[in-house]
This record gives sequence, C-alpha cells and structure tokens, in this order.
Amino acid sequence: MAAIGWYAMLRAGVQLVHDDWKAAQKYKQDIGNIIIDLSHQERGLEKWKNKWMISKYTPDEIFSTYWGEEELRIIQHKLSLIETNSREIKKELEKITALKENEWIAMSDHKKKRKAKFIWTKKSYIQKLIDKVPESMGAIEEAANRGWEVQKERLYRGIANNTPYHTQIAQLLVKIATQTRHDLNALCQCTRAVREFSIKLDLDLFDAIAAISKDIHSAAVAAVAAAGHMRLDLLLRESESPTAEMVRARVERSLAIPDGHARATDAFKSVMTAPQASIHYFAFNTSTIFSLCKSARKGDPCSSTRESLRQKISRNAPPSYEKRANKLRPCKLILGDLSTFRVAYELSQACLIFLRTTWISEVCGCGLRCGGRQLSSIGSWYEFGLNMETIHQPPRWHNPNNSSNGSSVIEGLMSDSWCMAHNSWNAMNKPLRRLGLLLLEITLGTIVMKTESDETGSVTNVSLLVRGTPPAFRIQKIPLEKALALVANAVHGSDGFSDAVECCLTRVLDQAPVDAEWEDLLKTLYFDIVKPLKDLYDLKLTTFPISRHPAYA
Repeated sequence: MAAIGWYAMLRAGVQLVHDDWKAAQKYKQDIGNIIIDLSHQERGLEKWKNKWMISKYTPDEIFSTYWGEEELRIIQHKLSLIETNSREIKKELEKITALKENEWIAMSDHKKKRKAKFIWTKKSYIQKLIDKVPESMGAIEEAANRGWEVQKERLYRGIANNTPYHTQIAQLLVKIATQTRHDLNALCQCTRAVREFSIKLDLDLFDAIAAISKDIHSAAVAAVAAAGHMRLDLLLRESESPTAEMVRARVERSLAIPDGHARATDAFKSVMTAPQASIHYFAFNTSTIFSLCKSARKGDPCSSTRESLRQKISRNAPPSYEKRANKLRPCKLILGDLSTFRVAYELSQACLIFLRTTWISEVCGCGLRCGGRQLSSIGSWYEFGLNMETIHQPPRWHNPNNSSNGSSVIEGLMSDSWCMAHNSWNAMNKPLRRLGLLLLEITLGTIVMKTESDETGSVTNVSLLVRGTPPAFRIQKIPLEKALALVANAVHGSDGFSDAVECCLTRVLDQAPVDAEWEDLLKTLYFDIVKPLKDLYDLKLTTFPISRHPAYA
C-alpha cells in the first residue's frame, strides 16, 4: 500500500510549484494536466483501499480471507509493479516529492522557474506511471472481486448481505476476544475489591459512535487488535454519593513494568482527584499490571447520574397484553428508537468479546446503566455502561395507585427476578440466554419474571409482568415464538432484531469447546447476533437528523 502514500507526496510537491503563478506561467497547462492525472490515480487507489476497509493496522490474514491465496498473489504482484514503478519515478523526482512550502517560498524566482522546468522535462516519466497504473488497477479490482465472490461462497455461505466490513470485524473481534480474556478477568477481580467506588464499563468499546464511516471504525478495531490489548473506559463515582458526577478514566494493560504501583483501591482514589495527565498503576499479580488515568470526551453525558434499566422500567406501568391479538399496549421503546438499537448492538458486541470471561455471565438489567441527555432533534439520547460487579435488584414497577401505600413503585421479591433464578443453562449458554432476556426487557419495556427451558437449555416460554383488570398486575406466560413476534412489532418489523434475540435464547453451545473450536464459534455468533444488530443500528443512524456523534455536535 506504499504507492498510495507516495502519490500524495508527489502530487503535493507538483501542486506547490503549480500554485505559484510566477513559476507556472509558461508550463501551467502541462503541469496542470499532470496534477489532474495524479489526483485521479490517487483517488482511485484510495477508493479501492476504502472499499476493502484497508488501514495500516489491517493484518495480512484479512487479505487471504477476503480474496483467497490465488487471487491475493495476483493483487500483491500488481501492487508490487505499481510500487516498483513508483520508486523509479520517485528517484527522478525526489526533489519534488520532498519539497516543503517554506523551502519553496525561500527560493529565488530563477530557481522556481528551473524547478518548474524540471517537472515539465520529466513529465514523460510521470506519464509512464500514469499510463501503467490503470491496467494494474483494473487487474487488481478484477482479482479482488473474483476472489471475494469465491470466498463468500466457500466461507460464508448462507450469510445474508455479508460485506468486507463484517468479514474483517468478525475476524478482528475474535482475535481481540482471545487476546483480552485473561486481562479482563484480572481487571474484574481488581475492581471488585474496590468497595469505595461504583465502577462501570463504557459499552462504546471502540468509540464507534464517533466514527463517521465504516472504514474508520474498522481501522479503530484493527488498531486494538494490532496493539494486543484493549483500552477500556471506566465510569467512576464514590459509592456513598449516588448522585455525584461521574469521572471517566481509561484503563489498559501496562506493557512495561513500572517502577512502582499501588493497590487498586489507592489507584482509583488517586485518579479521582489527580490532574488529567497523571497515570496511576495497580497490579493483579507481578506480571499483570494496569495503568489508569483520567479520560475525556467532548459533551460526555457520563457526568449525569446513571440509573439501571430496572430503575428505568420502574418509572412506567407495565403494558397490557391482548392475548388473542398477541399485542402489548402501549407498545413503545422506553429508550427511544436510536438508543434501543445502539444498546442492543453494544451489548451483543461486549458479550461476544467477553464470552469467555466470568464477568459477562451475570449480565442483566440490574447492571446495565443508562446515562442520557436531551437532543432537540431526537429527544432522549442515551449512553450505556455495565457494572463491573452486578448487584442484583428485585423487580420494580410503577404503581398507578400510589395513594394506597404512599409509594409510586411496587417492589417484588428477589425470587421473582429471572436474573436470580437457578436455570438449567450451562456455563456456555448462560451469557447468551441472559443477553437474550435483557434484550426482551429493553424492547418490550417490562420485566421478564420467569423463564422455562427444554432439556437442551433452550428457552421455550417467558413470563412477562403485564397490567391486569383486575388485579392491577399479573404475570403472563407467553410462548417464545409469540414473545419474539412482540419484539419484532416493538422494533417496527425489523426481523433481524428478533432473529438475534431468538439465537440468544435457543442456540445450544457445547459445554467445553476446545481452543481450536472457539474461533469458528465466535465468528458464527458474530454473524448471527452482532451483525444484524449492527446493520439495524447503522440503518437507524441514517434516518435521524443528527451528526454521527451528537455529543460532539
């Protein structure tokens, strides 16, 4: 890919000469044509690179996945020809490609004219490059498209609307999941020992909401995979101050062993009051040490009080259920359209990356935290975090007859909560089941009280809290098929959403897959769960009159 960068250097040097009217009078037309041709070639190379989501961090194994070994060899050969030709021209025009604006300004008019004449006399060399590139680029594009069609059929048959973006992200997330498993387990143990603070993980793991295009997002994920560890944003506040503003801090595995480090508790205490650039270290053991420092994000809504999804649900009375029509009324997304699709995608991605950790196996609405702000164009906008240690809560719901007991919220028993129930799910299936039930609560806006599973551990029935007439409330048992239809209706008929939820609730995973089986397993879960939710979220983003990241607006 070096040819792309060289084109930019050459064009910039020629452009600098051309833009100075004193030197460009005689050769303006010839040099102007060169600039147009060079710009066209540069854009063509960049367009091809962006189409395939290629960045400086993209690992080589992605290319063989894209195109297969045979077509990859053709592509590499043609790129090599372009780069070889570029080096020959670069040698002739080195003084132009290295030309800086301050150097040009300092030149006398005589030297400027000589420089312009030099370009003009060397234009045949440039033309040689221009003439050869289209043939090579045509062969590269044909080989890439041909190889992609073969690879899609061979590796991804049955996956609807697969793209280079999803192929790359799936492979990168699997790599990151393998790399970060032990680090996240260690981090969880460290943070759970810090009782003085409430610690949450920001679910926007790759700052995806700030990425303005998929190629930028894929480059960010590839950079994490190349680094070999993740930088995670934690949201902190003192445990005894539930209404206090939260502090954003970035934690990552320290690759170098620092001179000294503190206990995790002391490191978190220090970072709360330390200057922005101050770095603090804490250790899990002698070889696993983490660095911690404050982080900032413009317009960050994390400073607002974050409530759990359970608390959010408790503000509303449960919907009523019409059994014959299989309808919930009212049927509305309590987080709003955009935030619902966002949190579904972010939760599924986190569960995929952290599936092999002990932490994600307890995911539920008690630990999902919501922090928001009001935007005039779309209403409420939420960002989401997960508690590093979930403290389960009893189910709560709004009481329309609060005059009877003086409380606007009715609180059930801990035994009424599905997240505390002892289900027959094995350690592999448990995180998926919990993710699926959490997505049910997010979309239906009510509490899942109980579940029933068959002998394989697949969920067959769910019991929802609904409004009764009378009594005021009742538990409605609903077959999974009908519950999934309720989900599809809630998200405006987006079948991909309900299909992802069904996969979470019914997919049966082997109890103890060996390491060699994990890669295929995680890739399959990406395409069955994460991909459809990401596609729906991206589609929803295009329909809202906001910038890619409203916090930056």
